[in-house]
Amino acid sequence: MLERDESTILLTGATGVLGWLLARRFAEAGHEMYLLVRKGSRKRLRERVSAYRQTHPSAADRMRLFTGDLLDPALADDESRGRILARCTGFVHCAAERRPDKTQQQVFDVNVGGTRTLLTLAQECERDIQRFLHVSDLRVSGDHRGVYFESMLLTNQGFGDDHALESRLLAERWVRRAQKTLPVTVLRPAHPVGIETDPSRIPDALKDALSGRPSLRARLAASPRLHVVLADHVADVAIASYADEASAGQTLHLADPSAPTVAEVFAALGRGVPRTGLAGLPGPWASYDTTATDGLLRRVGLTRPSRTEVVDAVRGALGGG
Repeated sequence: MLERDESTILLTGATGVLGWLLARRFAEAGHEMYLLVRKGSRKRLRERVSAYRQTHPSAADRMRLFTGDLLDPALADDESRGRILARCTGFVHCAAERRPDKTQQQVFDVNVGGTRTLLTLAQECERDIQRFLHVSDLRVSGDHRGVYFESMLLTNQGFGDDHALESRLLAERWVRRAQKTLPVTVLRPAHPVGIETDPSRIPDALKDALSGRPSLRARLAASPRLHVVLADHVADVAIASYADEASAGQTLHLADPSAPTVAEVFAALGRGVPRTGLAGLPGPWASYDTTATDGLLRRVGLTRPSRTEVVDAVRGALGGG
């Protein structure tokens, strides 16, 4: 296995909430982080790294920004691409197009085409790749009825007009195909909550969703249960699965199989269920198998967050209850 100080990871999606958390946590764990960012977002990410340096100078010094685009077959300019190919020993793919104002083709180009581009780059790297960690979404279960196992992809489930979820599941299929040549792991997290407030004041999507923000209402399907996960738990599992050899080739559901109902959560918060047309996250029919995830948690000594911790995180996302 690679020594920690030899590890150089290319991470996509660092301008997003979860991507930025993973960038910080991997850097704090000692990994050299190459953050791929589009030209139009570079200034904002640079400012975020600069603010982070005030409290975590050593970790921030491990971050390098590379301008690139998942829509570009080369991904980046020749100099940046050459450095990535020569130095990278791992990939963490968090970037995804989720905006509802994009066409189906635009969404598929980023989520499916961009994933294929990144996989090809990883296969061409000069150094041995420790892990290609692909961050997907628990809601790729769509309207599947019954247990959705970690090994499942397409099961004739529907996605309505949610092209983002459909394309993310199809991207997973390409990741699975690449496991013949790359040590891939797919994470399917429930909606992450409890992300620390950072200097850029990234809002928590759960708060926006449950307050009825129109841009999110169309993306979140009604569900009898509130499928959420602590963001720090996602980061812990991501770092653990990156180093865990037994996680190669596996898909991990970061979810609670016995997630509380929406009514239970809001009763614990002392408030009524919001009348916004949103009953919860994610899909309305599936329950989630966590066999592979449970095995990883046992191997590395992690535990799933308690219901109390989740409720407290939801309370924080909603502004204190």
